[in-house]
Amino acid sequence: MATRSDRLHSSPFTDLVNIQDERSRLLASTDGRRPHPQARSKCTKLVFFLLLFLILLTIAISVALGVTLSAGSEASAEQSGGCSAATYRFDCYPEGDGNEAACAFRGCCWNSSVSPSCFYPDGFGYSMDGALSFESYGHSSATLSRKANQPVQYTGPVAKLRVDVYLETQYRLRVKVLHYFRSQYNRYEVPWPPRPIVSNASNTLYKVATGSETFNFTVSRADTGLPIFSTGTGFIFEDQFLQISALLPTSNIYGLGEHTTRLRLPTNITLTMFSHDTPPLPSAPTENLYGVHPFYLGLEQDGRAHGVFLLNSNAMEVQLQPYPSITYRTIGGVLDFYFFLGPGPDQVIQQYTELIGRPFLPPYWSLGFHLSRWGYMTANNTLAVVERMRQKGIPQDTQWNDIDYMNTDRDFTYSAGFGDIQGLVSNLHSHSQKYVLIVDPAISYQQPPGQYPPFDSGLSLNIFITNSSGQLLIGKVWPNSTTVWPDFTHPNVDQYWTSQISPSSTPMCRLMAFGLT
Repeated sequence: MATRSDRLHSSPFTDLVNIQDERSRLLASTDGRRPHPQARSKCTKLVFFLLLFLILLTIAISVALGVTLSAGSEASAEQSGGCSAATYRFDCYPEGDGNEAACAFRGCCWNSSVSPSCFYPDGFGYSMDGALSFESYGHSSATLSRKANQPVQYTGPVAKLRVDVYLETQYRLRVKVLHYFRSQYNRYEVPWPPRPIVSNASNTLYKVATGSETFNFTVSRADTGLPIFSTGTGFIFEDQFLQISALLPTSNIYGLGEHTTRLRLPTNITLTMFSHDTPPLPSAPTENLYGVHPFYLGLEQDGRAHGVFLLNSNAMEVQLQPYPSITYRTIGGVLDFYFFLGPGPDQVIQQYTELIGRPFLPPYWSLGFHLSRWGYMTANNTLAVVERMRQKGIPQDTQWNDIDYMNTDRDFTYSAGFGDIQGLVSNLHSHSQKYVLIVDPAISYQQPPGQYPPFDSGLSLNIFITNSSGQLLIGKVWPNSTTVWPDFTHPNVDQYWTSQISPSSTPMCRLMAFGLT
């Protein structure tokens, strides 16, 4: 009896072979005599149904092939015009292993002699219904509709979008693209830091223009007309893949961290942004590290500067090309851009931090020379390192200890095996040096109630991050157990941290207070 696998892998050719085997078996069963009329009748019926099946299959394949070739011819004709008009080639196959067939499947153009070989035809994306008007409150919006007959790039294309443009201040512009049915499709938007909605600015340093047949927008300087960000073809907004590309006025691009490549970014580079606990490696200068900063500063040819910030916390990558141009790809959220017109580099940074929050003023001693690493293991080993620094005449203002001072790597605890931490701190203070203990933003979770106060306190204040079901988000970092994380945006979180480092909290906190005085 044929198995399911046999049926899945059968073909007309193997069916014919099976018929021949069946005929031979019947002949063998009669010792070379003519088979029984009943067996001959069964064989005749089987051959008849097989031939009928092959005829119907041939007709179906011919019809399907004709439709496919017809559609392919129409698509090729339409794509051919778009390909010849594509002045700038934005990568349609960033995975890097594409071929002509895979490229065509995405509705893109193929040319193996150029890079990228697979690129978007001109006009790929959305059309805009109507035009922007800033007659009141410095805000305007328009509807975007996905063009018909465009292949799905990844999954779940969004048919209808909305673009909002806010003239927020004289030097700051906001352009936001989101789902048209926002209330029904609650896509994640970064809630922190809170940003006041301001608009209706006058005498702006910028102008914004849009294209409607294929949606695009251009932000330019009001006085010179220099385009600082001009989007092009290949705009995609799908459920878990968003992409937008833009031409830039300069190759002098700085930012898009965190990474260890050179300060002025190359124009043939792809940078990943997704927080990653890994040491910086010279062999991987573009690898994603701890920080995520989707902001860059562009230094223009005349010395003026501008900044661009994409407010999106999903995993993303940013590709720079030599035109120069930039492509953003992210796996969720919305496209929420802020443009800062400077015009000086220092003013761009001031305008950026005005939006996201100013850095705190650090104590003067923290600007000195620090020494920190994991692995000292004891207070005596730490002090020996400090003594060697003094002997060699190497300046040192502050000594740190990593989590090796903790009891089983739990915050606000102290391992007796670490030794005389008070003696270490006294020695440092006698030389006008400071001491810092590392505290991780992860709290050990698995202790029974009453055995680990930092967890009990956070639970009572309800400051730990929860999942979509409202339960504690549980993971694992350094402690020998699972962990939870305080939500740094929770209104009670300041109270939590303050109480944990209070000298009256735990013996460890009394040591910390002693060390930091």
